Amino acid sequence: NVMRWAGQFSNPDGDVLQSREDTTISGRAVTLVEMTGEYRGMGTAPAQPDTTMFAAIIELPGDEQLFIKMTGPRAAMTGLADGWDALITSMYAE
Repeated sequence: NVMRWAGQFSNPDGDVLQSREDTTISGRAVTLVEMTGEYRGMGTAPAQPDTTMFAAIIELPGDEQLFIKMTGPRAAMTGLADGWDALITSMYAE
């Protein structure tokens, strides 16, 4: 999914994948990513310039995964980064 999400972005100034971290939260394997660039999404809507996506993939029991994503203008997302981190690190799944 990380590569598919990256394919929804373009960035002439460099790589769209700004960061990727594999960690453990509440005993669950979690992949955290941040991407920035022109976001095209999956549909036919006009591309959104200067967009950032925060995403988390949480491994659940039974080979299931939970996907949480937040996308918006880079300026707004920068101000939401601490809240995003607090949300993800407070996550608990049984």
